[in-house]
Amino acid sequence: MEDKKTITIAIALSAAMVLMFIGTILYARVHNRQQAEVEAELEQEEAKEGEDEFPRLNPDFEYVPIDVTNMVVRVDDVDMDAEDSAIHDVEVENTYINTTPLLPSIMNEREKVLREYVDISAFPDSYILNEKKSISINDSTVSVPKEIYLYNVGIDKSSKATVNVTVEDDDKIIKSLGWSSTKPDVVQLSSTSGETVDLEYVGKKFSGKVPVSIIVTYETSKGNTSTREITFNVFVENVSYGDDQLKDRAGNGLFLDKAGKKAAYVSDFSSNEYFYGEIKTTGWQTIDGATYYFNSDSLPVKGHQIIGGLPYDFGDDGILSYAVGDMGIDVSKWQKDIDWQLVAASGVDFAIIRCGFRGSISGQLVEDPYFKQNIQGALANGIKVGVYFFTQAITEQEAIEEASMAVAMCREYEITLPIYIDSENAVRGRANNLDKATRTRCLQAFCETINNSGYRGGVYASKNWFYEKLYAESLEQYSIWVAQYNTECNYTGKTDYWQYSSKETIAGITGYVDVNVVRESSGK
Repeated sequence: MEDKKTITIAIALSAAMVLMFIGTILYARVHNRQQAEVEAELEQEEAKEGEDEFPRLNPDFEYVPIDVTNMVVRVDDVDMDAEDSAIHDVEVENTYINTTPLLPSIMNEREKVLREYVDISAFPDSYILNEKKSISINDSTVSVPKEIYLYNVGIDKSSKATVNVTVEDDDKIIKSLGWSSTKPDVVQLSSTSGETVDLEYVGKKFSGKVPVSIIVTYETSKGNTSTREITFNVFVENVSYGDDQLKDRAGNGLFLDKAGKKAAYVSDFSSNEYFYGEIKTTGWQTIDGATYYFNSDSLPVKGHQIIGGLPYDFGDDGILSYAVGDMGIDVSKWQKDIDWQLVAASGVDFAIIRCGFRGSISGQLVEDPYFKQNIQGALANGIKVGVYFFTQAITEQEAIEEASMAVAMCREYEITLPIYIDSENAVRGRANNLDKATRTRCLQAFCETINNSGYRGGVYASKNWFYEKLYAESLEQYSIWVAQYNTECNYTGKTDYWQYSSKETIAGITGYVDVNVVRESSGK
C-alpha cells in the first residue's frame, strides 16, 4: 500500500512540475511579446515626436547678416539662360473669367489718347501722277512717274508710296536699275535696285522737293555696258488744309489741352505724341468714403464682378460691399520697364519685387538688374513694397548669404512687407534634389537671418511644394506666401499671401504679370 501511495505522489509532483514549466514558458513568451510591443510603441512615439519637432535650427549658427559684397555680381556677368531659370510649375486648376477689365483710375479728367489710337481717316493719301517720263535706249524704253506726293504726317497712308518702273525691253539689253535719293534722311528707299521700290517720308518737319534718280545699266555690245539716268521729283507737303478736328477711333473729338479748349486738327498730328479725349472717370474710386469701380463708359459697376481675376460685389448704388482682399503683384527683370504710375492707378496695393537670385548652376549671387528702378518706382507711387530672393542654396550658410544680400539691398528703402525666399525647382538646378529636411533648414536659416535684421522673413512656394518638399509646419512662424492658380486657395496650412494667377494684364506692364491677394483682408 505504501509503495502505491508513494508512486501516486511522485506522479502528481511530476505533473505539477511539468505544468509549472509550461506555464513559465508561456508567461515568458507573453511577457516578451508585450515588452516588444511596448518598446515598439515607444519608438514610434519618439519618432513621431522627433518628426513633429524636426527640423530644428542649428545651434552652431548665428543667424545674422554677413558681408557678401564680394560675392555678388551683376546680371551681365553670368549666363542668364542657364543660371536664372526657375521652373514655374504651378498647376492651373481653375481661374475666373474677367467680366470687367482692370482700368487705370481717372477721376473727371480727359484721358490721354496716344497718336496710334487717332482716327486717321481724315488724312490725305499719298498719290502718284499718272503722267510718265521716259528714256529710250535703242528700241527699249524705261518709264517712271513724273511726280510723287507725300505728306509729312508720319503715317503710312500719307507718307509712303510704292513706285513701279515700267520697262519695255524686247531686245533684253536692260541689265539693272539702281535707285538713289538726294535726301535719304527725308525720303528713304526700301531698296536701291529693282523695278519696284517703296518711298517713305522719314524727315522731321520738312517740306519741299526731293529728286530721286534711277540709273539704268544697259548693254551696248556683247560684254560692254553703259548707263543712263532718269530722275523724278518727290514733293513732301504739309497738311495745311482740313479744318476737321482730330478724333479717336470711337469718334470723340481730340484736344491739345486738358481743359478741352484747343481742338486738335490734322496739321497737329505729326508734332504731338498724344492728345486729350473725352472726360472719363474709370477704375477704382473712393468718393465720400465709399469705394466704387467705374467701367470704360464712366459708369459705376453693380452686382458681382470679376476684376483683375478677383471677385467683388457691388450694391445697386455701385458701392463695394465685398472684396476678397488687397491685390498686389510680384515682378522681376522679366517684366522689364514698368510704368509704376499706371500700375498704381490700376488699383495695385502692393508689390513684391525680386532683388536677386543664386545661379542655378554656378551658385553665384546675382542682382536683379531691374530691382532698383522697380522699388523706387513703386514707392514713389504709394505702393507698399516687399522683396523676394530666388534661392538655390544647398546649405544653411548659403541661405544666410542670400538673406544677407537681400537685407543689404533693402537698407535704403522703406520695406513694409516681408522679405521672402522663393523655393522652387530650376533647370539643372543645384538645389533640385535636396532632401526635405535640408531644404527646410535652408529656408529657416534665411528667415531667421531676415528676422534678426529687423525685417520679417517669409517663404514663397506652390501649394504642392509646401505639401511635398518642405516640413511646412516648421515654417509657420514666418510669413507664408502660397502659389495656387485657382478660384480659391484651399491649402490647409497657414497662408498670409496667395498668388492666384500668373497671367493677369495690368496697365503699365507689358505682357502678363503674377497677381496676389492678402488673405483674411477686407475692403479695397
